[in-house]
Amino acid sequence: MGLLSPLATAFANPAPPSSQDRLCQLFGVDRVQLAQDWSQALQACLLLRDIGQGDDVILSALAPPSLAHAIGMTGARPVFVDVDSDSLLASQSAIERTLSCQTKAVVVSHLYGQIYPSATLYQSLSQHGILLIEDGSDAFLSLAASPSLGRGNKSAAQTCDFLIACPPFSREREAKWPSFILSNNHQDMDRLAHWSVEDGDAQWLDIDAGSGRFFGLLSHLGEAREQQFNAFLDELKSEQKRLAQQLNRYHHAFARAPIRLLKPVTGKYPHQTAMPIHVPAALRDDCFERLCKAGFRVFHTYRSLSDLSYFKMHFDSSACPNASRWARGALSLPTGALMGMREQALLIDYLEAEIFPHISTRLS
Repeated sequence: MGLLSPLATAFANPAPPSSQDRLCQLFGVDRVQLAQDWSQALQACLLLRDIGQGDDVILSALAPPSLAHAIGMTGARPVFVDVDSDSLLASQSAIERTLSCQTKAVVVSHLYGQIYPSATLYQSLSQHGILLIEDGSDAFLSLAASPSLGRGNKSAAQTCDFLIACPPFSREREAKWPSFILSNNHQDMDRLAHWSVEDGDAQWLDIDAGSGRFFGLLSHLGEAREQQFNAFLDELKSEQKRLAQQLNRYHHAFARAPIRLLKPVTGKYPHQTAMPIHVPAALRDDCFERLCKAGFRVFHTYRSLSDLSYFKMHFDSSACPNASRWARGALSLPTGALMGMREQALLIDYLEAEIFPHISTRLS
């Protein structure tokens, strides 16, 4: 029996798809651009369109602080807008009221697993030459489950200029997984690919008379990270199923609890990587401490950027009352890999036996 030729061997044993190919298929796009981390991905998109000194970039007051810092790193000014009181997504009417001749971009965040319905806003902004960037860092599992949710098409980046995203928990631990940029603008993707690091060495670009900025864009992952990332993608469906079960248990248990729950814009529970709840602001820290002392992993959720002293000092931010009210009483309960079924049952029992009666007593 003769030996197979290299070409015949390649056909007999085709190489598995790369993580980039799988991301393209998952999100309905032709290309993705990998980035070292999520904030550098945003910065690259802004600088690609020459947004910087003297420009305004609008974003939600409940966006992660890293967004505002990435905007500031370009020299542009972050401008915060309030959120819808139910869904906590950026208010489109607030965005439209805030637009000015200095506005060069708007960044909308897919918050708590909800996908922002951006089609109308994108059409309006495009008519005025204003860039729309979607931040999918808090909705990777929702986007992966249904990239066209609320869009009427198959592409996750169809109703924006750029979509930046990262796998769950990568924003907090940015070195674990790469972030990525999606766009249907092939010229933009060509330029991002040209700027990416080919050999792992830092690459600096001269912008504005020689000032250097490091983009942290990647042409590919190393072999070890490629294998790890593909293993993560293999587990997506089981992770989505686990999240759905956990969220259903939470919502069933909290139906009559003295707390406020998120009202998703679609009316369906999104694929959240945390379960947000809202308690009376005066009791938030006390509830947090009680849960921590009982051994449960809970989190302070998003803060209103318009209330943070740093942004008040540097950017003269205006008040965003809906965001502020939510932030003052918000906690996040764990889901996904951070919460096993038994631990969730114990947490729900503790909330029903200790925390909810405590809230009811203080409110009476």
